[in-house]
Amino acid sequence: MDSQASNQSLIELARLPPKATATQAANGLRLLLGSYPAGKPSDPEIYASAVTLLLAQYPADAVAHVTHPLTGVARALKFLPSIAELSAALNAYMKPLYEERNRAHRERERQRENESKPTPEERERVGKLMRDLSNKLRVA
Repeated sequence: MDSQASNQSLIELARLPPKATATQAANGLRLLLGSYPAGKPSDPEIYASAVTLLLAQYPADAVAHVTHPLTGVARALKFLPSIAELSAALNAYMKPLYEERNRAHRERERQRENESKPTPEERERVGKLMRDLSNKLRVA
């Protein structure tokens, strides 16, 4: 694989999925609230707004995972989750994606550094030119 194709692959890996749409976030909220039949926040309107705002900051697959009754917070928490608990669950889901993005970024940086370093052949050629120049200056 050539350097350009390798760089493109790393760039693709480093991209995070797009954030959830407002509809996807609202569907996540509805699924989450429906998973707690006895749960009722003290101010449902504020809670719904805060959860929707939070969910909209994450990719749709993270929202779907965290709000799904089999994989999300409803399976782990007995009571309606706080914004902090939802945020922690979303961040835990996203952690491998963030780590992969950071790894890909480090790999791109390492490749850039290696590309900017002269090869042994280039160093030898420049060294020879410098020796030749030095010899010519001594003679003159």
